[in-house]
Amino acid sequence: MTSYLEFVPDDVWITIFEDLETSELAVIIRTCRRFRNLARKPLLKEIKWVKLQSTKRHLDFWKCTARRNRGLAGLVKKVVVEIGYDNPTTGDHAGLLRFERVHDLVFYQLPRFIFLHELVLRGDVVSPCLYMTLLKMPSLRSLVIEDCTYISILSPFMKQTPQTQLDAQWPQFDFFSLPLTHLSIHEITIPKGHYPHNETDEDGSGEEPKPNWHPLHLLTIPSLTSVSVTWSSSFADQYAYSGWWPFPKLSGLHIVVPVLTKRVVRSFRAFFRKLGNPLGMIIDLDIQSHDLTLAELGDMGTVGFQLNSIRRYTGPSDFLTFVNKDMIDGILEPLTHIILTSTVEVAIILPELARISSRLQVLHMSLSVWDTELLFAIRHLFPRIQDININGFNSFSNPGFLINLGADILFDLPNLRTLKLLPNYVSDYSKENNFHFDDLEGYILGWSRYCKQLRYVQFSRASWWSRRFESDGWKEYRD
Repeated sequence: MTSYLEFVPDDVWITIFEDLETSELAVIIRTCRRFRNLARKPLLKEIKWVKLQSTKRHLDFWKCTARRNRGLAGLVKKVVVEIGYDNPTTGDHAGLLRFERVHDLVFYQLPRFIFLHELVLRGDVVSPCLYMTLLKMPSLRSLVIEDCTYISILSPFMKQTPQTQLDAQWPQFDFFSLPLTHLSIHEITIPKGHYPHNETDEDGSGEEPKPNWHPLHLLTIPSLTSVSVTWSSSFADQYAYSGWWPFPKLSGLHIVVPVLTKRVVRSFRAFFRKLGNPLGMIIDLDIQSHDLTLAELGDMGTVGFQLNSIRRYTGPSDFLTFVNKDMIDGILEPLTHIILTSTVEVAIILPELARISSRLQVLHMSLSVWDTELLFAIRHLFPRIQDININGFNSFSNPGFLINLGADILFDLPNLRTLKLLPNYVSDYSKENNFHFDDLEGYILGWSRYCKQLRYVQFSRASWWSRRFESDGWKEYRD
């Protein structure tokens, strides 16, 4: 008897397989010959190499596949490398040797994925050898470097000898020839003895110059349209050393600042003056902490560091002072996302929120003391809000709160998708454990009549309500 599944077209199966997890696809390819052939494409679309031993086996497979079925290499679109790197000072020289061998094999294999679009390096080694490999990958468009270590070697590990290091020539590298459009660089460690330019070590000993080999010189690639970087003090120094990066085609910029210092502020001033304030550019700024005094904070607006060019902001509430409402409303792309990482008081934050563009879509914050007045202010100031996430909620014993929430606030927020009002302090957890609004599902169903986009509601850290589509019913989930 012929199964009706045989009449389902191949493109339908491929569409279904693309939504499955890798572990599920691994089972699918074992069911029949047809599924094995169809599931290969989504299964090989993204490859992740994590452990040395398994990565070595995978590389051996690709070496054999190159002889038998060259078409499989063309299916790979993304490779994630997380095999890890241990500094030789740890004493495990045998483990280091195994890493070096596998690392060389990885970079030997990468150019053989002829349609590779994205490469992610985490906890790996970055060296001039990487740049040479990138030149052999004309289809690559996205490069992500996270938590990596820079090493000054021009040839693969297995070809390194003391003599080759002494005889190494350090020519200028032409980053302009790389075709990348997206670049993400975060947390690059440079051990002593591997400085990529003529800069003295901490002990005062100098190095021979190695021109423009620093990984941050990847930012000079003229074809970049989106960039994500960690702007640390060392980054600020390298920016001052390297000169200006023009970014002629840049449309998206994400900056993470671990600690905002005066030195970082000065580099920001130079950078934003060079970048200008292009209309339509999406700029995300994430400030994790700062060591500026009140007087220095007051001078921020005079050094060219202004949030009127920022689309999404994450960080302390101190810097909201530099948002000018008139300038925000006058540009094409206003501030749309605010995630405050410091605890604030309603009386202090409300005047700052009143100066933000009415087109704000996402607002996250933590309150020292709960005040329902904040929700009324959000309804009035940001009618297009889509995501409200507030820590500090403690109206556990007020059953009338839900009635007022729906009738007086949510009724005027038709675009709202996420509503999270959570307790802030440990002392609130005992109240939270006993927290229960009668017929909460009934209230949520009522809110859905005018908040048709609402998908997620949470008042307790232990449970939440969600639905995927407007026509779906609400389901409660527990942690």
